[in-house]
Amino acid sequence: YELRDKTGESMLAGTIVENEGIVLEQIDGLHNFSFKVKPGLRFPLHTSAPGKAYLADLSGKECEQIISDMKLTRFTPQTITTVPQLQEELEQIRKIGYAVDMEEEMSGQICIGAAVRNRRNNLAGAIWVVAPSNRMDKKKIEKTGLMIKQSAERISTNLGYLSLAVA
Repeated sequence: YELRDKTGESMLAGTIVENEGIVLEQIDGLHNFSFKVKPGLRFPLHTSAPGKAYLADLSGKECEQIISDMKLTRFTPQTITTVPQLQEELEQIRKIGYAVDMEEEMSGQICIGAAVRNRRNNLAGAIWVVAPSNRMDKKKIEKTGLMIKQSAERISTNLGYLSLAVA
């Protein structure tokens, strides 16, 4: 609940099943208006913050394999619909450690997420915040992204993941 309390926005956790994401759990936001989805909801990887975070965290070969099997369907004018665009986005995510869905799946909705790893160093899934775009300016997206990244790292550590990264 800590991240939800800090952001006031709905928090979700999910994983990837084949070439789709699936929502496992949600903690409702604190605002009068917040997004609510049902556990079990499936979502495309190329339009979602958790999906892109997950793809960015895979090895190059695994990532390419999944992308080659995906249909990059357009949902909004912001949707990434080409493999080069998606690869460029994934490279940026690898640099900053979190992903953003800038109204790519649904107009008026922004998601910010990061991947979670387990003790075997495998991807366990992702966590993310979902908010209306009018509550997420660039500065707030960056601040929330860093909080999500740190929370994902803490969850990964709690699952037994040992980072080999050197500061």
